[in-house]
Amino acid sequence: MRSPPLRRLSRALLVLSTLVLVAALIFLATVAYSVSEISPSGTPGTRWSDGPTAGVQGLVLTLTQNLSNPGLYPLSDVVISASLWYPGGALVHLTEAPQTLAAGGTGTLQLVLPVNTSASSRALDLLSQDATLSREVWVNASYALTFQFHLLLAGNVSWGAPFYGLSVTPTASTTTLEVAVSYHNHSSWDETGTMVATVVQAGGVACAAQTLPSLNVPPGGALDQTFPVPLPSGCDPRGGSLDLALAGPGFVLPLVEEPIP
Repeated sequence: MRSPPLRRLSRALLVLSTLVLVAALIFLATVAYSVSEISPSGTPGTRWSDGPTAGVQGLVLTLTQNLSNPGLYPLSDVVISASLWYPGGALVHLTEAPQTLAAGGTGTLQLVLPVNTSASSRALDLLSQDATLSREVWVNASYALTFQFHLLLAGNVSWGAPFYGLSVTPTASTTTLEVAVSYHNHSSWDETGTMVATVVQAGGVACAAQTLPSLNVPPGGALDQTFPVPLPSGCDPRGGSLDLALAGPGFVLPLVEEPIP
């Protein structure tokens, strides 16, 4: 004797709901496992650039972090934001546009952080001083198109100054200002660019300028050279200053303002 149609329907719905529940539990289990496997990998990198990077001119810090996603589902709408904290206050903070991190692989999250290079900015200290920067990176994403994923990467980043111990000594004669420049490259990249020396008289008027030979100092290397700056008639540098800057495509970074005795 067959069961009544309503009972058969009830059993069918029960079986179907059980299958849906089991499938949902399996899905949740795989998501939980996959999320637990997401982790940062490698050493976070921070570097300074003296040229245009990702459309940003001038002094920038590029912060990179590898993120391993060995799970079954991609990370979508990945939004990362980062702060670098210089001793005594925040240095830079930026949030980057969303991106996607594929399943079963490792992606590189990168932030290009523009740094304020005004004369009063402590960021300029990074040109000539080593430092330990505190790093905080927030990663927010959608996982398996359903769940929100949040990850905080915090720690310290060692910073090697490209112009460590920068020393500039101007010595004036009647027709020439001899400029002795020395520094060590503590960074991890070749230091290239062009230095511009400007002579400013005691009254604040620039009366001479000279583009110095192009730089090419490798990591761990040093520069110790003297450059002549011709002085035109009427340009008396005594009591004024020598302004030394690093110039590149579309930017000028002030390095030092040295008094001229």
